[in-house]
Amino acid sequence: MNRSVIIAITFAIIIGLWLASGIIRDQGNVVAPAASISQQNAENVDRVTVQVQKSVARPQQRAMTFSGRTEASRTVHVLAETGARIIDLPFQKGDIVKKGGVLCRLAKQDREARMAEAQATMTLRQLEYEAAQSLAKKGHRSDTAVAAAKAQYDAAQALVKRMQVELDNTIIRAPFAGAIEDLPTEIGGYLAPGSVCAVLVEEDPFLVTAQLSEQEVGNVVVGAPARIKLVTGETITGTVRFVAKTAQQVTRTFEIEVEVANPNHTLREGITATMTLDGQPVPAHLVTAAALTLNDAGQIGVKTVDQEQRVVFVPTKIASETQNGVWLTGLPEQATIIVVGQEYVIEGEQINLVYVGDDNASATQRAATPNSDDAS
Repeated sequence: MNRSVIIAITFAIIIGLWLASGIIRDQGNVVAPAASISQQNAENVDRVTVQVQKSVARPQQRAMTFSGRTEASRTVHVLAETGARIIDLPFQKGDIVKKGGVLCRLAKQDREARMAEAQATMTLRQLEYEAAQSLAKKGHRSDTAVAAAKAQYDAAQALVKRMQVELDNTIIRAPFAGAIEDLPTEIGGYLAPGSVCAVLVEEDPFLVTAQLSEQEVGNVVVGAPARIKLVTGETITGTVRFVAKTAQQVTRTFEIEVEVANPNHTLREGITATMTLDGQPVPAHLVTAAALTLNDAGQIGVKTVDQEQRVVFVPTKIASETQNGVWLTGLPEQATIIVVGQEYVIEGEQINLVYVGDDNASATQRAATPNSDDAS
């Protein structure tokens, strides 16, 4: 091979090695091409699109519902204060009696005779006392004698008063207006002191009682209005008159009493009732009932969207219900709530949003969506 050919081959090899070294040297600095605009759009298209509503909390009275029962405001066992034979029972069980009405009339026996004797003695002692006073003024009686006459006169007066009480106790009267629930006595029977003449139930006003939990009792105040629905279908209204300060040891609940009017005496004790009270105002959000959902634990709540447009489930409680929707507590002061499509997304999923009820928001918002000019 001649020399010129060898030189040409040598130059060709050198040039080839030089070109190869440049390619290898640049491979370490190669930058991967950015995702294309169409690929970014495709990622956004793959996301689920839901309708959301921006909401700001407003003070709302929370409606609390409890199970309770009707109860008479007073049930009294009217007792005898003296012993005697029963000669008259003017009423029967179930009758309505006014305050002061006669429930039982007892035999007076010798009480009237003893009363006449006591009155005669009192009259005598009065004359003796007045005579002692007159003689004392003339110096014929000492102060001690006058004081003794006064003491005897006072004792005679006290005896008359005791005998009058004995006579009065032979007529047992109703301490308040009510219905006679029981008459455990009969005419001719003997009523000893402390025995029951009648059981009297006050019917107006009536009570509805319920038990409140530790979390709920702080939201109820005396004087608050209450709505009550009886198991019989009747609906009545009343006012909270008592909230217990001490919890029951077994249930750790607090008793409340709601007073209701019962002018027609139609309510009966022991009827099951549902009591609804308006508690203290709490921050709440108004949403449609369709926005409510359940999480895996069975908690009721709504699905919201965070700043990264990811789904967040928030457990809530229903404060009250209206024709326009339900008021929910438990949400932050400002929230973006999913109102349509919540059943198609899961917690933590990134989604596209369509705002409803917000004129300032764009119709559709997609994260990292490029402008049309960039796509060209």
